[in-house]
Amino acid sequence: MSRHFGEIRQLGYVVHDIEAAMDYWSRTLGVGPWYYNPRVPIVNYEYDGQRYEPHNSVALANSGFVQVELIQTRNDVPSMYRDFLQAGRTGL
Repeated sequence: MSRHFGEIRQLGYVVHDIEAAMDYWSRTLGVGPWYYNPRVPIVNYEYDGQRYEPHNSVALANSGFVQVELIQTRNDVPSMYRDFLQAGRTGL
């Protein structure tokens, strides 16, 4: 446990395919049910000093006391999620 932030209660994973990720987490890891929002409104978003309107889908589930969040970016506007994926990364 961090002495500054306390216990970890939420983990966010950036994924390419949120539907496949929900299925994997449910069937393989036993996490669910999922609460899915296909279009999360993101307002007043700035990235690198510019305003954008990212379109993200988000799914939330709990595994014990930890909330798991799956995030898929649905458009190609500049964002930390898009850049993370374009750098060849997925995950936490």
